[in-house]
Amino acid sequence: MRIVSNGVQPYIVQTGVDTDGETQEEVTTFRMNLDVSECYCVQMIVKQASAACKVRPWSAGLVRERAVCVECQSDAMTTDNRCLGDGLQNIRTYWTAASAPGCSGSWVRESFTEDCRCPSYSMIFV
Repeated sequence: MRIVSNGVQPYIVQTGVDTDGETQEEVTTFRMNLDVSECYCVQMIVKQASAACKVRPWSAGLVRERAVCVECQSDAMTTDNRCLGDGLQNIRTYWTAASAPGCSGSWVRESFTEDCRCPSYSMIFV
């Protein structure tokens, strides 16, 4: 997954691996929707973040062992009402920031909360 920002609000771009082991990427950016019919939050603990993440103000918070809230909004949900990349409990997943060149790392899902909104300037799945 890639994390993207317009300089104010971060976004996430989903990257996945298909059944043949080939990387597939769906790049979608949109503003954090303030009127969301369905959404949930995933608390992630950053396990690794490259030095390039310190360059952008929004990505500077992606530091080792820091908790971040990532919101899944209805626009980004698949037919099973989940966002791709929301992870599995205690399983490390990897991300790359699209709007902060060289910013990448990994995180682990700590918790999952239905009907939740992340604080302002949090990240969203797309």
